Amino acid sequence: MNVTGLAGFNITGHSEPESVSINKNNIAAITLKENNRILLINLMTKTIQNSFSEGTVNLDNIDSVAEGIFDQSSNLSNVLRESDGIVFISDEHFVTSDGGSRSFTIFNQEGQLQFSSGSGMDQSAASVGYYPDKYSDKNGNEPENVDSGKFGFTDYLFVDSKHSSLVFLYYITKSNIAKLRQVLPSSDGPRGITFITSSGLLFVAGEVHDHDNYMRSGITIYEYSKPALQYPTLGSKRNKKTGVAIPWGSISGISSDPSNNNILYAVDCASHRPTVSLLWTPQPSQLSSQRPPT
Repeated sequence: MNVTGLAGFNITGHSEPESVSINKNNIAAITLKENNRILLINLMTKTIQNSFSEGTVNLDNIDSVAEGIFDQSSNLSNVLRESDGIVFISDEHFVTSDGGSRSFTIFNQEGQLQFSSGSGMDQSAASVGYYPDKYSDKNGNEPENVDSGKFGFTDYLFVDSKHSSLVFLYYITKSNIAKLRQVLPSSDGPRGITFITSSGLLFVAGEVHDHDNYMRSGITIYEYSKPALQYPTLGSKRNKKTGVAIPWGSISGISSDPSNNNILYAVDCASHRPTVSLLWTPQPSQLSSQRPPT
């Protein structure tokens, strides 16, 4: 079918259809990145069901300057979402991974916003020492792709972060709120992500390949498990009110507080800051990573 004459769509220009997801009712949801819009097509009738703008997002407490220092004091307003990935999490609702705005969003088929992660992914990456400062003036962690699945009776969302080389695991509440469950390492530059419900395995493909620096592209496989959390091994405390995390990179020295076993004092040699205080708290396990042999 031809898609023409839609208000707000530059179909004849660089519409850049990026990703597609199809629900059980044969409705295809398509991201058109350069248009910052979503297109819904009924595949049975071959008609357009809906089309709408993804809108913008305001980002608070982020690092917007790539100067080699973790400075999360910037705010950006009206940032276009410009989504890459998309996946239905129910017949009515779907998630877009918004590389342009460092976040992901839950919409319904009417185009109504249900949830936005805002600067949460940047803050989560900073709290585990994976925030990519060199991309601060671009798209920060840059969520690239997204998939969903179910463990037992719980609906989960998986979002890969291209610049942080992380996979974010969220569970979805009945009111379509995404709550962070775990952060996992992946191959460098993750793009493709697929969850296989029958086996409980999550596959993530990393695209970065640099032969001169002995860096290989690869696939990381994760499986559901119930033992104690294996990763991340260290995380910084986040402000309960603002969500801002204490950022850190390479830890060159660390010592526990003699009067409080939950506090670790660390020397962070990568952020140009002499010391930071880190709070480590064990969390329940969900996934553990398995890297295939190279």
